[in-house]
Amino acid sequence: MENALSHGKRLQRIFGYLKSQHAECVDAPYTRFVDIDWAAQMKLGSIAGFLQMFTKKWHYFVGAPTSKKLEGTNDLKTRILPKTKYVKTLHRGSYRSIEKTYKRMLVWIMQQGLSAGNESFEFYLNEPGKVKKEDLETMLLIPLR
Repeated sequence: MENALSHGKRLQRIFGYLKSQHAECVDAPYTRFVDIDWAAQMKLGSIAGFLQMFTKKWHYFVGAPTSKKLEGTNDLKTRILPKTKYVKTLHRGSYRSIEKTYKRMLVWIMQQGLSAGNESFEFYLNEPGKVKKEDLETMLLIPLR
């Protein structure tokens, strides 16, 4: 899809495609962030991390788990993500505070002697327009190497 499309517009496009294919979203929609340099992210302070949310050109894909395998289109790609082990946690609260949860996850990964893959997934369990910011729930997954 075009990079100019907002996250919400991308999801609308995906859900429209699912409907046209008589498929359903079987779990929460997600964003898959790729090419993450976790070491650099860990060095950022709170203010720098917050600002980066709005200024960095993140590489990401928006998706939705489906009830059946789909073919895709010119601008919508389908893929089956490889099975791997993840560190998973639930973030409660504003998206603006999500960086702190990621940092806690990365500290735990290092304490266990494990290594984080260079991506993450955010599954959005509820919607900002339907719940208060402090009640937002986002499932975070970081794959392990």
